[in-house]
Amino acid sequence: MIGWIVDVVLCLLLLATLVGGWRLNQRLLGLRRDRVEMDALIKSLNATVGKAESSIHILRAAAQEAETTLADRVAAARSLVDELTIITETGERLANRIEHGLTGGVAARPAAAPLPVAEPAPKLHALKGVR
Repeated sequence: MIGWIVDVVLCLLLLATLVGGWRLNQRLLGLRRDRVEMDALIKSLNATVGKAESSIHILRAAAQEAETTLADRVAAARSLVDELTIITETGERLANRIEHGLTGGVAARPAAAPLPVAEPAPKLHALKGVR
């Protein structure tokens, strides 16, 4: 009788071991499937990172080019500002000399009434209509 009980207990333990082994096998299969998906995800991520790096290099080159172009334009604008300042100052001095020569050193006379503006020629009206 004890032999039978031991046999039943051993059978139950073997059955539990089989169930545990089967469940472990299923989990390992799931892990392998997940690993394949993870490998594909990692490859995709690496490709995306490579594209992002190349895009960053392109953006840096474009920014460097824009900076160079902007610096050139700013330098040209500064030289034009300097030139215009000199021209304006020279014009003001010339205008003061002319005014001083016309008034003979006396305070300026009141401004005369503005001259009437002539009507544009009829041809100009026709040209404006063409635009």
